[in-house]
Amino acid sequence: MPEYPPLACEGIRTDPVTGGALVKIDVPNLPFNVYQDPKSGRTYSGPLYDAGMQGMYRTHRQNSEMAKTLAIGYLITGRKEFAVAAARVLTGYIDRYLQLPIVAPPPGSPVGSVTSGATRIHGSFMFERVWLENLATALDSIIPAGVLSADEIRRIGTQVFEPSASLMQDHMIGAMNLQWMIEAAALHAGLAAELPGVVSRAVDDSHGMRRLMAVGFLPDGNWWENPSYQGVCKLAAYPAIVTAVYAGILDWDARLETIFLASYRMYAPD
Repeated sequence: MPEYPPLACEGIRTDPVTGGALVKIDVPNLPFNVYQDPKSGRTYSGPLYDAGMQGMYRTHRQNSEMAKTLAIGYLITGRKEFAVAAARVLTGYIDRYLQLPIVAPPPGSPVGSVTSGATRIHGSFMFERVWLENLATALDSIIPAGVLSADEIRRIGTQVFEPSASLMQDHMIGAMNLQWMIEAAALHAGLAAELPGVVSRAVDDSHGMRRLMAVGFLPDGNWWENPSYQGVCKLAAYPAIVTAVYAGILDWDARLETIFLASYRMYAPD
């Protein structure tokens, strides 16, 4: 079966055809587990199945979402206990993140190469970048509360945010919406933890934001991929570009105005 089924990380534990409960079977010399439907004999394997079957995806997703929600709760209410709880999630990853196994795309993947990056969270770029974005928002939101020491902020940056961003940023194939997801998360994490190297790579790397804007957006301002991926791209690209402009990294100009107005010009007549 495909190594990257869309629902595997959600903890699907039954065969979608027979409904049979998946059972782990012994297959030697594989870096992941294999699960089999006893009714049909079909097998399912890969990092995403492990992330779902073992509850890893759910745990990391809930951690990051909880940290973000608590941090925003602090911003809205001023209640310091929310910031303290968010900080507890963030500091919990300081000594944990680098112990998580690195998952690289399998050889059969269209992005399987030495320049296709890797992840530690959920075995998927899409999932790790959401996790990183959530934690970056949480950190940025609670710094004014003073619940984290300067050393804790530094270690969150160097032991969690920087290695996470760097792993994903090694994805250097083509110009696609996925790279916008990665670079947006890296930019926000780098700014939150004051990591100039991460910010610089997100903006100026060979597959950074400047390059993606130069080669990926068409003259009319629309992204080059199909309409579905155009939407996915802009959900990541627009916030990242606005953040970079606000931070003084990018200058607002006629080209950016064209990019931001493109969707309205295309879809508004409908």
